Amino acid sequence: MMSTQETVAGFRIIDSDLPEDSNRVRELQTAGQDRTGESRLAGRKVLFLQGMPGPFFRDLARAIVPQGGEIRRIHFYAGDWSDWHLPGACAFRGRGEDWPAFLERFLDREALQTPVTDIILFGDQRPLHRVAIGIGAARDISVFVVEEGYLRPDFAAFSRGGIHAEGAVPANLAELRIAGAELDGVPLPLAVPIENHFHRRGWETFFYYAATYFGAWLFPRYQTHRNASPVHEGLLWLRRFARSRVRRAEAVRVLEGLENRPFFLFPLQLDNDFQIRIHSDFGDMANAIRKVLTRFAASAPEDVQLVVKLHPLDPGLRDWARFVRQQAEHLGIGARCVFLDGGDIGDLVHRARGVVTVNSTVGALALAAGTPLLALGRAYYRIPGIVSAQTPDEFLRAPQNGDPGNFALLRRVLIERHLVNGGFHSARGLRMLVKGALRRLRESPPRPAR
Repeated sequence: MMSTQETVAGFRIIDSDLPEDSNRVRELQTAGQDRTGESRLAGRKVLFLQGMPGPFFRDLARAIVPQGGEIRRIHFYAGDWSDWHLPGACAFRGRGEDWPAFLERFLDREALQTPVTDIILFGDQRPLHRVAIGIGAARDISVFVVEEGYLRPDFAAFSRGGIHAEGAVPANLAELRIAGAELDGVPLPLAVPIENHFHRRGWETFFYYAATYFGAWLFPRYQTHRNASPVHEGLLWLRRFARSRVRRAEAVRVLEGLENRPFFLFPLQLDNDFQIRIHSDFGDMANAIRKVLTRFAASAPEDVQLVVKLHPLDPGLRDWARFVRQQAEHLGIGARCVFLDGGDIGDLVHRARGVVTVNSTVGALALAAGTPLLALGRAYYRIPGIVSAQTPDEFLRAPQNGDPGNFALLRRVLIERHLVNGGFHSARGLRMLVKGALRRLRESPPRPAR
């Protein structure tokens, strides 16, 4: 038998049709009330936009209803619909230039009954979401940004305004210490380790993009922000799975060659990641690779190697192994630069002499491990005193580290303001994520609507 708290958290709460006159819904709405009989999200109307593959948005929406809130959803392609199956949804089938007017009309229509008070979306840099964030700000609608990363694998972002919003994260040590002082007396947050199942993520992504492909005729004008179609990426993933045994054997060979040898670690990021496209000056990973290899060739000691590690979710749109090998040979460091597709990133970070990244979440792993870190792009942790303030040449000659205590303080501020303990790709992690997101939503009162 579920407790009231577990019921409120939104797991197995209601059937997908949400019959408004059913006794079951009334019982769940009562369960979502506080001791005064008032529903804790009464008067809130939450609009969901694009999400990630998987059930997080659906589970969170189901948790909002018994708390007295209303839910709405706008579908942009069939993958959204396949993960939803709840009422209160409509579809946007126009072109990108039609989206602002569509959203304005949608919000005006909803306001005739109850205005939308909150918008929840995945990723604040998607073109449609950037428009929604601007319109939401003009109407004093709270926007909650959901993202992966930052402190993997035990946390996900559920942040009012988003971590990249101006002033969301301290810009320097002085601001960080002021933010930390505000937490004096607040109990230290507990972090439960979260498991993430790659096969679960794979199947959720497969069904999401299969629905997107077969339902494309329903959304003929939709333009993805990604670099390739779902079908193309799916075929590339099948090729990777077919070669998985060969890739594992090659990774073991490379790792054996690194035993007792000093090396710098350079983890690649996804080429279509907005962290590369928006939050760095490189534009793509190819330019970042050229920069790092060039500086390594010029400044790193002759007995040190460079390990370039492929992102585990890279489907292979570009042959990075060949590109890295060609660049290394051109610079005369072919024997000192190795490409790695696999391996334990945590172990590599601990063993590395230093980590060079654009703005990868691996940077947080390095800081937590006390490994010197050089960040070349804009990152929440790129604060002098936390990461190395050296130039790339200085770092590759003799890497210096920041103060681990500063990163510990930044970590705590992030958890208190922006992150939720949980994950998208395991049953327990998802339950914790829904519960934490629901709590943050309750603790963030809506802005007075204009």
